[in-house]
Amino acid sequence: MRLLPILALTFAVACGEKEDTGVETESTEDTETTEDTETTEDTDTTEDTDSPDDTNTDPTEPSPEEMGKELFDANCAGCHGSDASGVSAPNIQDKTPEQFFNAVQNGVGYMSPFPELTDLDIGNIVAYVQSL
Repeated sequence: MRLLPILALTFAVACGEKEDTGVETESTEDTETTEDTETTEDTDTTEDTDSPDDTNTDPTEPSPEEMGKELFDANCAGCHGSDASGVSAPNIQDKTPEQFFNAVQNGVGYMSPFPELTDLDIGNIVAYVQSL
């Protein structure tokens, strides 16, 4: 039976609480209230920074053009050239987004379709080519 109070005291100390001695109870309660308020404020601040209004404000997240360049280099540059001006395939710098989507999804001329590229991937490639 002596073990239970010792375990309870150990748990209370581990959780940051002090043993009730009457006088310290009030200051402990005040401290806990302050800690709760600080925790709530920290949570509120975190919620504010995660608002849905954040659009690509994370400096580590690549832009659509950067992601498009990577995809373009891997899938398109071999035929269309590194600047999309054409090598063994035509210049695609003046193509509309609709023309890009149609060509990539369905193929055109000697170009076969690229079904592994998603609409987002194609949109990123378009953003990159239009930035050239």
